[in-house]
Amino acid sequence: MSGVIRSLNPFDPSDVVAEAPAASAEQIDASLTALASAQPGWQADSMLRLRSLTALAGEIESRHRQFTDLMVREVGKPVPEAAGEVDRAIAILRFYAQVTLDPVGEVVPGSAPGARVLVERHPLGLVLAICPWNFPLAIPLWKSAPALAYGNAVLVKPASPAIATAALLSECAAAAMPEGVFQVLPVSGADTGTLLDDQRIAAVTFTGSTGVGISVAERMASRAAPAQCEMGGQNAAIVLDDADLDAAADAIVSGAMGFAGQKCTATRRVVVLEAVREELEEKLVERVEKLQVGDPAAEGVTVGPLISESAVEEFETARTEALNAGATEIARAPAPDEPGAFFVAPALLRQDDPEAVV
Repeated sequence: MSGVIRSLNPFDPSDVVAEAPAASAEQIDASLTALASAQPGWQADSMLRLRSLTALAGEIESRHRQFTDLMVREVGKPVPEAAGEVDRAIAILRFYAQVTLDPVGEVVPGSAPGARVLVERHPLGLVLAICPWNFPLAIPLWKSAPALAYGNAVLVKPASPAIATAALLSECAAAAMPEGVFQVLPVSGADTGTLLDDQRIAAVTFTGSTGVGISVAERMASRAAPAQCEMGGQNAAIVLDDADLDAAADAIVSGAMGFAGQKCTATRRVVVLEAVREELEEKLVERVEKLQVGDPAAEGVTVGPLISESAVEEFETARTEALNAGATEIARAPAPDEPGAFFVAPALLRQDDPEAVV
């Protein structure tokens, strides 16, 4: 199964950022064949891995502004966060470039007198990295860099809303890496399932929704292959009565509202002792109402649009359900009136029922 994959600018959905055919079965097979062919030579040469990962970091650094601007346009990430993501991606690569020089095992005493036990670690082979759209550069690299450093070949399956950023990463890899060892391929959801069943895939690393992650883990377990699945978070900030409330309020609002809350590490709820609840609420309300919501390319904006129309609908449904379940809206940041843009108004709700869904 193929089809067309496209990404849209969430600030201006009429702007098609990228459009590409999903990889065909023949292209997927050719990619896996190339990866499997290149992996043994990659595994055998630690200095090649060191030079290549360092070179990839340099390629990305040389296109820092290009990556930053592209993420702003493609996923609506405000400029400071997009630039910070590029910095982190470069740091990840440079760190794991040095890991290529680590010992591949150790010698430990055996159970018999004078015996020694040699432990040697080997790469798995071909690793599939299934990546989300919200960190379209950093997540593919923090999955791929350690796998590559230890001698695996890696196939990255990017999320559809971020295929332009993935394509730029692929360009950098082509300039810095040996042919075949690191590939980025736009694959449809149906064909991703076929990939998971391919015996050439030795392991998978996944970041995404809980439901899909469970499906990935079950599918890999059916053939006794390892899967690392990072799924959704439900993150609480717990504020005690001796807390620095200004620092707590800053961290909570930044954690909850930055990048419109579109990350698994976002602060979802605040649990606060009654003794400081009222004072903390006042500080949170003040900060939420001052949030700058708007064009993610504009200076000072900290909250851009959501990624899609369906994300807007999900947000509004959750807000309505929370209010119907007894929550009270105590603060809201004004959202700009941009026809077509996927904006919502960031809100702070008070809910005293610990059993409430939202």
